[in-house]
Amino acid sequence: MAEFSKVMRERKRMCSQLKCRNCRLSFDRNGHDVDCARFLREYPEEVEDIVMQWSKKHPVVTNAMKFKEVFGYDFQDAFGALGCSEWLDDEYEKGKQYE
Repeated sequence: MAEFSKVMRERKRMCSQLKCRNCRLSFDRNGHDVDCARFLREYPEEVEDIVMQWSKKHPVVTNAMKFKEVFGYDFQDAFGALGCSEWLDDEYEKGKQYE
């Protein structure tokens, strides 16, 4: 069984990336004909299974991973330690403007 905080963090990430009609927690797809909030309260084990399966299929893409994908080498190899480790570990968000 996963930690509650990890499941909730992944559920929040899942909900931000899926439209409700594509989500297995939704009223139409959870098999219990209840909305996702009630499904979460009444069937927590099923919610955990669904969320963790989704999480395994959709791992967090970090800025460091995206940098390597785009440029073909590690940021640290190119620029050394510039104090950007927090930025490198953050989740990549397409179109985000950095200051």
